[in-house]
Amino acid sequence: MSNYYVKNLYDRFNGYDFYTAKNLSEKFKLKKSTAYMFLLRNKRRGFLTSKGGYFTLANKGHGFIEIINKAKNELTNLS
Repeated sequence: MSNYYVKNLYDRFNGYDFYTAKNLSEKFKLKKSTAYMFLLRNKRRGFLTSKGGYFTLANKGHGFIEIINKAKNELTNLS
């Protein structure tokens, strides 16, 4: 849970139904080109699908969110 990249990926995926480079750049204060690279990179990894400039979470993306949520719950239950 303390891995920087996993935390950023989780924060950017959690709670959103669809993404555009413009919305992502405004929400997380990124350059639009950086946001677009993020979206394309995660599409190649299988976390996102795209259609007409809109990116949505694929099954793999939903699975990732589910795994992180379960890990968070287990870690809080151990405390």
